[in-house]
Amino acid sequence: MSSCSTPACPWPQEWQDALRAEHPAYDPTLSEADHNNGRLPEALRRRPGAVRSRHPDAGFAALGAAAAELMADHPWNDPHGPDSPLARLTAHSGRVLLLGAPLDTMTLLHHAEALADAPGKRFVEYEQPILVAGQRVWRRFHDIDSEDGAFDYSGVVPEGTEPFEAIARDMLAAGIGRQGSVGAADSYLFEAAEVIEFAIAWIEDKLSR
Repeated sequence: MSSCSTPACPWPQEWQDALRAEHPAYDPTLSEADHNNGRLPEALRRRPGAVRSRHPDAGFAALGAAAAELMADHPWNDPHGPDSPLARLTAHSGRVLLLGAPLDTMTLLHHAEALADAPGKRFVEYEQPILVAGQRVWRRFHDIDSEDGAFDYSGVVPEGTEPFEAIARDMLAAGIGRQGSVGAADSYLFEAAEVIEFAIAWIEDKLSR
C-alpha cells in the first residue's frame, strides 16, 4: 500500500493532497508485483494467459485452466478471507510450493489468520486509487494486518522466530507437508486444505489460552 494511505498519516496536509491528486490508480495489467516478493510473481504476472485479481494491495495472479475462476471478483474487503483467491485455492484442493523460499513466506497462512477466531485480531483500513469504468477513484479497504501481524504471537513463539515459520515447522513435525530439493533450492510442498485446518487450530489454541 502507499506510504501514507491510512487515516493516521503523519505527512503534512500538502503532501497528502498531492498524493491524492497524483497517485496513479492500480491497474492489474500494468502495475508491477511487489518486488519484495522476489522475481517469480512479476514473471508469472507477465506470462501470456496469466490472470490477475483486481485487489490493489492483496492481489494475486494465476495461470492455468482455473485461473479466471480463482481470481474473479477478489473481495475488496477481507481480501485474505472467505471467497478470496486463497480460499478458492484451498477449496480446489490446491497445493503450496515454496521453491527455495523460507517457511515464513507462506502467504496462505494469512487466510488462516483471517478465518481464525482468536482474541486480539488486528485489522487495518487504508485507501488506494483504483480504476472504475476507466476513471481513477479512491477506495477504502478493510483487511487483517498482514504487514505487521494479524495477531501478537510474542507469547507463543520463541524470540527471533517468525510466527509463520513456527506454524510451518509444527506442521512439518506433525507430518503435514514434504521437504526436498528442486535443483539447488531447498523446497517445501503442502496441501492447502491441510495447512488451513492445522493453522486455524494452532492459532486458536495457542492464542486463546
